[in-house]
Amino acid sequence: VCLNKDGSIRSEDAFTAVGGLLHDRNVGWIIGFNRYLGNCTVLDYEIWGIFDGLKLMLDWGFERVLIQTDSTEVVNIIQDGILKGSNFTLERRILLLLKLLSHWSTQYVSRKDNKLAERIVKTVRDRRTGLRLMEDPVQMDSL
Repeated sequence: VCLNKDGSIRSEDAFTAVGGLLHDRNVGWIIGFNRYLGNCTVLDYEIWGIFDGLKLMLDWGFERVLIQTDSTEVVNIIQDGILKGSNFTLERRILLLLKLLSHWSTQYVSRKDNKLAERIVKTVRDRRTGLRLMEDPVQMDSL
């Protein structure tokens, strides 16, 4: 399973959201997700996206993941296990979740190759908290 995520920050109104999707090797949709985060940093939303995706993946019973991200900083945090920043606790929880998997790896993807995850993030239009799931990609158009 691949985990691909993205985030968005509008600094003028402190609106930050994250979203992503789980898909198979052929980019076949498994489930999409997004969440309003409030005011936070780019690194924070990157970490939240990976955390939410890993939790979903484990809930669905998957044991192998390729984490695709457009943040080299997040790739380094995960691969090296070096925790830093304001979300130290969440980073530690990610490392604990990774230990539950039989195999995981990370891959840097460019922003241009991250369009579907970016589109999922843009469906967050309100400040309602909590994780929102999309079982069908058609749902993105109805939000």
